[in-house]
Amino acid sequence: MADFNVIIPSDIFSDIPNLREKTVRIANFVRIINLFRVKRLIIFHHHKQDKEFELLLDFFLTPSYLRKFKFKLDRRLRFTGCAPPIRAFYESWKEKRIGIIIDYDPINNISKIEAGLSNQIKIRTNKNLVGKIITVKKIEKNWEICSENTPEEIIKPIFIKNITQFLNNLNRETILIISTSRKGKMINLNLLNELNQKIKKVNEIFFVFGSPKEGLYEIYKEIGENLEDLSDYVLNLFPNQGIETIRTDEAIFGTLSIFNILRS
Repeated sequence: MADFNVIIPSDIFSDIPNLREKTVRIANFVRIINLFRVKRLIIFHHHKQDKEFELLLDFFLTPSYLRKFKFKLDRRLRFTGCAPPIRAFYESWKEKRIGIIIDYDPINNISKIEAGLSNQIKIRTNKNLVGKIITVKKIEKNWEICSENTPEEIIKPIFIKNITQFLNNLNRETILIISTSRKGKMINLNLLNELNQKIKKVNEIFFVFGSPKEGLYEIYKEIGENLEDLSDYVLNLFPNQGIETIRTDEAIFGTLSIFNILRS
């Protein structure tokens, strides 16, 4: 089954002036990418960096039971209680858990790990990894660290400056790049059948989305690139839309819904 990857501009939520609404929209966005098990989230620089977005994204991508250990008090997080819970699949694991190392005893080489269980886990380690998010696994009655790397189940945003360079470095023989635009080719059953055959032959699909104020044609024109040259398909996935503009997060949900059926 082909992995889903989503590419978005850095200003995807910068048009929302109200922090409460922005917080809820970002939480819903994280629910969407977790719902479809997006492998990678790539954020390319467009006009400006959005620090609020980056912080809130990191907050909602972190397992809920680890947030109070990872994040300090910050006024930009004051509306997170209004947002819907993410409830990513890995939060219900039993014999395997994602945890954060909160303390280390250098004398006995013991790390204390919070993993959302009734009691914190103590594991013998050879180094101080306080603050690191890791994966632990229960073997019989004991817990062991099975990976010191950020768990692959947690989507880790990749921030890039140059989308052209990123796309050009991909192996186009093993992937499919789907760019979305209302100026793109209208989706229909014949095209869906064609895409269905293509998807079976690739390992990954990269979905590229525009910003609230500029579509991909405008964005690529600004950087002196041709959208078709950097895409396998440029698609309008919402023919006969009944509203003037579709929000990028709405477009992501609709797009992944369609392709999720094709990759099943």
